[in-house]
Amino acid sequence: DSQSPTHVPPKDHQVTPPDAGCAQWWKWDAAWIKTPRLLPARVALPTVAVIGAGLAGAVTAWAFARRGWHVVVFEKEPSYAMGASGLPVGLVCPQLQTSDPVAELTRIGVATTFNLCQQLLTEGVDFKITGVQTHFSSPDGLHKKRRQTPNASIALAGWVKPMALIEACLQNPLIRVVSACQVTSVETSIHPGQSAPHWLIHSPEGVHHCGPKDAPIGFDALVLANA
Repeated sequence: DSQSPTHVPPKDHQVTPPDAGCAQWWKWDAAWIKTPRLLPARVALPTVAVIGAGLAGAVTAWAFARRGWHVVVFEKEPSYAMGASGLPVGLVCPQLQTSDPVAELTRIGVATTFNLCQQLLTEGVDFKITGVQTHFSSPDGLHKKRRQTPNASIALAGWVKPMALIEACLQNPLIRVVSACQVTSVETSIHPGQSAPHWLIHSPEGVHHCGPKDAPIGFDALVLANA
């Protein structure tokens, strides 16, 4: 048969067409046992607007950027962490109740916080896991002091400098901070060619968006972290 191949390549052989640099192309991998697949075209990164550049806003922005989102943080003050997050140091400690779902949530939050601190900060300088001293009231009203052992759940507690953590989070290259910007309102808008609505941010300076001036497009997501 003139149509039959005269040579069967090895199983790890891969054949790609000469125009493999285009946006979409077929890649044939071991065609006699596999099926071709279409590689997806490169698309723009998703975008999110975060309102508030305190501790909650900065950590949220870092979490989005870590997942490949472009982030714009809007802050009404001239700089970040000018509210409660500007305290020099804060205690990070879970609730002590063992059966309360809220207490369990605080334990998860503490573990996540220190995991982030270990990635971004210098232990002993910007944060430290020290455990805490707790005071328990006896039935007669006397207080008994007890130091938790390293194996106890309360051992995962300590202190952190909020400003240091905020600065470290906002250093991500996918994050941009717009300071001295008072957000007055937000709205959704459907851009031509888009099926899903996007968020537009309004301030006294005008409308903020993430596209070019001649083709403005809103943000894919919005997070309020200014409460």
